[in-house]
Amino acid sequence: ASTPLIFYKALCVDAFNKDEENIATMDVHIRLMVKFFDDLLATLDDEAECTKRMKQIGTSHAVLARTCGFTR
Repeated sequence: ASTPLIFYKALCVDAFNKDEENIATMDVHIRLMVKFFDDLLATLDDEAECTKRMKQIGTSHAVLARTCGFTR
């Protein structure tokens, strides 16, 4: 994974591992979602790359669900 992606993942995991909901958690998730959709739009003409990116996000959520109690 690229260095920026590692930092995005770390921020997301940190935000959702906190006990209380706060605006920062929502802000981080919104930023990640915007980046995800930007990436998808940039690869829309390349079905294989678009599918690969969607699977990466799905896989990350599945790992978080199993390891951190991530439910969002």
